[in-house]
Amino acid sequence: MSLIRRISFAIVIIAAGLSSHQVSAATCVWKVTTNDGRSLYLGGSFHALRPSDYPLPRQYDRALEASSRLAFEEDPKTGEAAFSALMKAGEYSKGDSLKNHVDPRTYAYLRRFFSLRGVPEQKFSRYRPWLLDILLSAPPP
Repeated sequence: MSLIRRISFAIVIIAAGLSSHQVSAATCVWKVTTNDGRSLYLGGSFHALRPSDYPLPRQYDRALEASSRLAFEEDPKTGEAAFSALMKAGEYSKGDSLKNHVDPRTYAYLRRFFSLRGVPEQKFSRYRPWLLDILLSAPPP
């Protein structure tokens, strides 16, 4: 698998022709030049943006203007279906729960953590640890 294809699984890629624009890393836009002289722009964290983050910094517009193709790590049209599939995969089957898969001290900590946030045990206990990690790492809506 090519370097560009591997990167596209983890980050939004804005493939571009040659461009002389300088792009600032502070904006989450990077210009990458391959060994053969082709360039592409990487723009990250669109899924973590809030409405107050718009309009995006000018560097995004420059990268888009210099680009001939736009690729996303995920098809925006299938995002809801992918989210549903993720949630289903991260849920224990009926009759099983997180309590059966983590150390009792870890479970006690999670119960206290979620109770302080008003989340009832029956809500969080049905999820696998990896899904709880994703949910807790996501920015609030």
